[in-house]
Amino acid sequence: MPWLFLILAILAEVVATSALKASNGMTHWPAATLTVCGYAVSFYFLGLAFRIAFLERTDRGKCPCRNAWR
Repeated sequence: MPWLFLILAILAEVVATSALKASNGMTHWPAATLTVCGYAVSFYFLGLAFRIAFLERTDRGKCPCRNAWR
């Protein structure tokens, strides 16, 4: 499942980067809006992928060193 979110993050970043070039220095507002929204979606899915991958790696969050950080 984290791979799906990672692929979605990559696709959103590719779309946002393409829109960045089309925005002409952030002066063309539809492309600029797509750029900002694309990067926001990309960071969201990247964070989601990392969170799920961490929970799977640590046996659903039951890390033995969890109490050491409190």
